[in-house]
Amino acid sequence: MLRFRSMTIENFGPYKGKQVIDFMDKPGVSIFWGDNGRGKTTLLNAFRYALFGTIQRRNGFLRSLRAMENVEGRKEGVYGFSVVLRMENDGVMYELTRQFRPRKGVAVPQNDEDYEKNVFLKQNGTFLSQQERDHVLNMIMPEQVSRFFLFDGELLQEYEELLENETTTGERIKEAIEKILGVPVLTNGIVDIRDCRYGYEKQKGKAAQKDVKTQQLGLQLEKVEEELAQHIAARDKIRAQITDLIREKRRLSDLSDETEQVRTWMATKEAKEKSRNEKRAEMDQVLAQLRSLSKVAWKGMLDPTIQALAEALLAEINALEKKKQGKAVADKFIAEIRRACDDRCCPVCEQTISDALIARLRKRIEDSESEYSGLTNEERERLLSLQAQYNSVRRLRSQGRKNEYAMYESRRSSLEISISTLTQEIRELSDKIAKFGDTSEVASIARDLALVLSKIEVAKKGEKAETDAINIAQAKKDNLSTAISKQHGGADLMLASRQFELCDKIYRIFEAGIARY
Repeated sequence: MLRFRSMTIENFGPYKGKQVIDFMDKPGVSIFWGDNGRGKTTLLNAFRYALFGTIQRRNGFLRSLRAMENVEGRKEGVYGFSVVLRMENDGVMYELTRQFRPRKGVAVPQNDEDYEKNVFLKQNGTFLSQQERDHVLNMIMPEQVSRFFLFDGELLQEYEELLENETTTGERIKEAIEKILGVPVLTNGIVDIRDCRYGYEKQKGKAAQKDVKTQQLGLQLEKVEEELAQHIAARDKIRAQITDLIREKRRLSDLSDETEQVRTWMATKEAKEKSRNEKRAEMDQVLAQLRSLSKVAWKGMLDPTIQALAEALLAEINALEKKKQGKAVADKFIAEIRRACDDRCCPVCEQTISDALIARLRKRIEDSESEYSGLTNEERERLLSLQAQYNSVRRLRSQGRKNEYAMYESRRSSLEISISTLTQEIRELSDKIAKFGDTSEVASIARDLALVLSKIEVAKKGEKAETDAINIAQAKKDNLSTAISKQHGGADLMLASRQFELCDKIYRIFEAGIARY
């Protein structure tokens, strides 16, 4: 059982100088707890760096190790960092040292190429060779299962992905756990046996091709083996693609979480810019209406004067029209009276009119002709002139457009306030977004994430198709191999068949042993 004893870090991240952490002698779980930004993830990365030489950020692996130098130490001319991890595994003591130091002759390193990476592993005080070192580290702590020992509570999404990707990451973790449990004693053996089995199977196929009885079966077996190898290579390639895609998905998901606020600001800003553009377009229409109304706005200022002039003209016109109308009525009345006098009969009651009454009526006709003389030539010309003036004056009136102008003016004022408010809000949002830094990738995160998810689904379907093809090819291969074994061929084929069958039985024993373990 692996147990950490202590860890010494020097100028690693925010930890300046040498800092030593001692762990409990008793078995159990060590928990680092604290507020954000206090260095918990840095300590976790110190373990990762010591064991695997990698440093993981929330959005992926750190590309430049130089970024983990202590900033204050760098200002004082102290460059690089180191981690020393002391641990015990099954009673054996190990001291693992990993250094990131400036190369000899480099006074002020500028990039990762100016540094050298050193790794040393002591086993019970004795330095191990590079090959022995890598073998021991891979046995006691495979990187695939480190997430279960070096657990970051804020990266729970990684564990969800184990369920989504059973054929890639999950399978690798399964293999890594087997290493910790000691299963490699069997798995390493089965790998060697599988290679031997494949070699004997090839010999069997070659021997079958040389034998007359099994020549056709041998050719078919060789063809199926090539087909199987192609499908296995294609599946392995797809699995590697899925692993890369899931890593990219994790990176984009982390970026999505980190940029949620700024994306909200950007979406709000876009909505407000759209609203402002719509209001500006409406403002252009309102201003066009106001310009059109302003061409006749002067008429509104003359309305009181025009109204008075129109009333005076109308009064004189009415007087002349009344005189004109009186003449017409009088002429009609006089004509009827004359006809009654001539007929000596009343047109209403049809009674006979006396001479005395006729005399009075004729007197009245004379008086009426002088009283209702009608319009003179000058008055008729005056009436026509007044009517023309009245029509011209009436056309000068604004005809109630004053209220319309006021309505548009009110809308213009309201739009100015709205546009000004939106502009200020957009400016404030822009300032917030600018403080976030480079946002070129932010806008495309959702689109890129959806694309990656789509690619993962396509890749998984491709992986399944290749796996199905592998199973079919393997079944064909097994059937052909069995058919060849049943044939009583020559000595070479018989020997190759016995060697393959013996190796196949040993392979199945190891396979059953692994399953039982």
